[in-house]
Amino acid sequence: MRSKTTDSVARMYVIAGTVLAFFILWSLVAAQPFPAAAAQRERSVVTAPDPRLAALQQRERAFNLRSAMVRARIDARWAAYRQARAVRLQQIALVRRANAAARASSGTYSGGSYGGSYGSSSGNQAPRTSTPQVRVIPTYSAPPVTSTRSS
Repeated sequence: MRSKTTDSVARMYVIAGTVLAFFILWSLVAAQPFPAAAAQRERSVVTAPDPRLAALQQRERAFNLRSAMVRARIDARWAAYRQARAVRLQQIALVRRANAAARASSGTYSGGSYGGSYGSSSGNQAPRTSTPQVRVIPTYSAPPVTSTRSS
């Protein structure tokens, strides 16, 4: 006959009951059903703020102040850049207009895009001279290499 302590089925029921009781107690404690302790915690939070939270809020204010200062500096630099760029674009436009007027008065360029009407001969255009031809003169007289001799 088997004894009570060595019965494996009874041992399994005891283990299952212990685990079940453990989880039930755990859920009761996690639910915090104690209103007096919860009220005490709420009062302690309201009356005595956490110094770490106050330091974090102060750090956040300092960060916001510094970011506003940086943003103002960036905006000022950006405005100065836009103003300098507008001046520079006006200078470029003046130079381009002066160059266009010089080309128009010399009559060597008929306008339009590059490669446009260079070959056309209109009545108000000066005759074009041909560009010099580039010639390559070898400095030695060796026969051309036809083999690399690498194999």
